[in-house]
Parts: sequence; structure tokens; C-alpha cells
Amino acid sequence: IVEKEVSFNERNSRKSLYRISDIPTAFWTRFIQGNQSLIEFRGDEDLYGRIVEKGLEQHLQQVFREICVMFIKENPSLLDIDPGNIGRWWGQGDSGNEFIDIVVESGDHMTTLFCDCRFRDSPVSMSVLNELKRKSERLNVFGRRTYALFSMVGFTSDLNDISDEDDVFLFDLSDICWY
Repeated sequence: IVEKEVSFNERNSRKSLYRISDIPTAFWTRFIQGNQSLIEFRGDEDLYGRIVEKGLEQHLQQVFREICVMFIKENPSLLDIDPGNIGRWWGQGDSGNEFIDIVVESGDHMTTLFCDCRFRDSPVSMSVLNELKRKSERLNVFGRRTYALFSMVGFTSDLNDISDEDDVFLFDLSDICWY
């Protein structure tokens, strides 16, 4: 249920995070466990708004990231990569901690795919791609760098215009869920 996660390409590092990997247990721990008395004794009060609403987007962001990892593993040809090492990267940046949602290194170590997963109600813009590229420069990798953006609702027109580039892949929820 609890999983230790180390930053991408730092397997022997003490820099690690722990997370609850089971989605229902993570939901229970985050929203229900510490609020059981409130839930039991509040009757018909707006418990969703009081307990769940503020943290639901962040919880669903983690779920969406895991769905994107599954999508990459099941559809490597769409991303022009043969997945080898898959993980998440984090490090200290100028304005605090920085994260890259998914980093995929090809089995032959000649291509690295950097991914950003956005589970939000607004389209992903060019600034997200530029930020991903900036953060990816902090990782010392060999060969070709490619980028994938995953979005719940889609992308801005300026980002759609560059989607034909060889090193940028865009996937919205309809691509991921095949509907």
C-alpha cells in the first residue's frame, strides 16, 4: 500500500518520497480518516464542500498521472519510444521544489521522454511545454529528448500548431481513454 519513490536516475539516493499507491486507500486516508466524527455527526451538511472539494483536484492529479504512465506502457509506438526506466523526477529549483510528472528512458538509453500531466479544467498552454523543457535540462541524459503533454481538456491553439514537431506529443483525455 505504501510505496517508496526515488527521483529518476537517483536509485542509490536517500532523496525519496513515500506515497500511498492504492487509490481507494489514498482517498480514504486523505479525506475520510481524519474526518470520521464530522461525517458521522453532521447529518446533511455539505460535507463534500467542507472535506473533499479543496483537495480533490490534487488527488485526481495523482490518479491521472498513473493513468498516463499506463498509457505510455501500452502505447509506446505513439510516443516513438521503447520504454525502459520510467519514473518521476524532483529537485530543488530557484523557486522551491520542482517536479517532472513522468520521465521515460528508452531501453537503449538513446531517447528520454519528459511528460507533464495536467488534470485541470483549462487547456494546456505553450508555457507548460516551455517549463517542462527548462526543467528537463536539469537532468543529465544522453541522446534525443522528446516531450509529451497530457491534458484533461486539450491544448491552446499555439500549442496545437507545434504538435507536428517530432519531439512534441500531445494527448488529451479522449486520446488516453479511446472514446
